[in-house]
Amino acid sequence: YNGQIVLMYISWYGFGRMLIEGLRTDSLYIGSTGIRVSQLLGFLLFIGGAALLIYFGHKNKGKTHDVYIASVKAILSGESEEASVSDPEENEGPETRETEENENDGEDN
Repeated sequence: YNGQIVLMYISWYGFGRMLIEGLRTDSLYIGSTGIRVSQLLGFLLFIGGAALLIYFGHKNKGKTHDVYIASVKAILSGESEEASVSDPEENEGPETRETEENENDGEDN
């Protein structure tokens, strides 16, 4: 679903940051609690990103495949603008490429 990669990045970044900040010796603490600000922020990012991943994963369960199939059908049927933006060499047959190669052979003089 849209946004899944961003949420995965936020979650894993927060998790990694939480672990790395635990190794630092020059950390900023929240008052006299002994809790590092960066570790708390990393933990919150991890929990928030993971919760949103789970929520949207359950909300979009089964819909992702249908959306993908519908978009592929639209591209293949020519209903999408993306279909007209494809590489021209992909649509050429072998006879067209051979003709162009033969025309280019005469220009080597």
